[in-house]
Amino acid sequence: MTHDASAWRQVLTEGFSAFLDRPLSEYDPDASYGAYYWAGNFLTEIGFAGDARWVDPEALAGRLLIEDENIVMYDVGEVPPRFDAGASVFVFEDESALPAEFATELSTAAFPSSKPGERLVLGRELGTLLARHSVDLADEAFAGAWSVLYPRIASDGTLVDALRVAAAVGVDDGPDSLIDFDGEPDEHWEASLSGVAHPGLRAHLSFGCQDAGEASLRRVADDELSFWGLAGEGCSMVVAWDETENQVEVAVFRLAGALG
Repeated sequence: MTHDASAWRQVLTEGFSAFLDRPLSEYDPDASYGAYYWAGNFLTEIGFAGDARWVDPEALAGRLLIEDENIVMYDVGEVPPRFDAGASVFVFEDESALPAEFATELSTAAFPSSKPGERLVLGRELGTLLARHSVDLADEAFAGAWSVLYPRIASDGTLVDALRVAAAVGVDDGPDSLIDFDGEPDEHWEASLSGVAHPGLRAHLSFGCQDAGEASLRRVADDELSFWGLAGEGCSMVVAWDETENQVEVAVFRLAGALG
C-alpha cells in the first residue's frame, strides 16, 4: 500500500510528542540524535560484535548498512534494525596485537570510557585510521582486540527518525510496518500512550510499554540505564527501552562531543 511519506512523518512527530509528553519541537532542532542498541554479552556470544562486516571500509564510511537476522527488537515480525557502522561506537580492550603506530593514533582518536584500559572510538574515525595505516581488522591476527560496543541504528540524524528506528517503525511501508497489538500497556505509561492519536502507532508503542513480565523490550525511565562513554561525551538520553533477560537495551540520545 502506498502512503504519503511527509504525512506519515507528521503522524510520527505528533505521536512521539505525546509519547514523550513533550513536543518534539521543544528539543534542540540544531542537535543530532541517534538510537543505539546494546545487548551485553549476547552480541559477543553470537559473533555479531566482532563480525568482519563491521570493519568493512564501505560500512565504516557509512555507505553499507549492516543487518542480521539474529538482531530484532520484539521478534514479532517488525521491521528489523539496520546498523550504521560509521556512526557506531567500537571498543578496544587489548592493543597488544595492533601495529604500534596505529595503536598510538587510535589512543589519540579515542574518547574516554568509564572502564580502565578501554578505548572507545567512532566507526568513521576508525575507518580513517585503518586506511591510513593499511590495517585490516578482519584479519584473524586481530581477533578479540576489538568489537562494536554500541551499534547505531541507521537514521537521518533527526529526533523523529531516531525515535522511529528505536521503536522499530518502518518508513517506506508506513503504517503497514506497525505491530498489530491489542494488549494493555503498563499503567506507568498509560497516560502518555493515550495521547497518541494514531491508533496503529499507539498500539505499536504499547507493545513496548508492557510490564516487565510480559514485554520482550519495555520502556523504562531514562535514569534506569547507563551507556558508559556516551554520557561522558555529554550525550543526553531522550528515551530508553530495556529487556533484562538478554541484557538488551535501546536508547535514543541527543548527541554531543565526539558523537555530535
